[in-house]
Amino acid sequence: MKSYLVIVIILLSSVLSLVACSSDDDIDDIFIGKTWFMSGGKLNGTDFTKEQVSSLYANKDTYWIVFSKGTFSGKLSTNTSFNGTWEADGKHRTMKMNVTNSVNCEESVLDANMFRVIKNVSRYSGDANILEIFSDDNSYINMGSIR
Repeated sequence: MKSYLVIVIILLSSVLSLVACSSDDDIDDIFIGKTWFMSGGKLNGTDFTKEQVSSLYANKDTYWIVFSKGTFSGKLSTNTSFNGTWEADGKHRTMKMNVTNSVNCEESVLDANMFRVIKNVSRYSGDANILEIFSDDNSYINMGSIR
């Protein structure tokens, strides 16, 4: 009986050691099914000012992105909407966004800088509650799923 128990323990241990946990992000869980509200970040290595952050919260219908399977839509300030296609790699945490409509950000320097991050996004960090998208020029946008 004792040797039978030892064999069972060894077999269970062997099976458990062969099962590996994945370190890949669940892309659908992170991106899809919620509105991501922009809440701050850095532009060219400089943190958003207090005034810039306040402007992100001034109107509930501004500064957001919604991701669907392969597509996204978003809004910066009141007159600046955008949409396009996107893809992300959960293993390497890389991301690309391709804006497919023309966008005019001439009225707002903040919008222009944030739009540059969106167009040039190269990677992401986060989970289903907090998301950061990064471009390669020391700029990123923080987002939360609750405003």
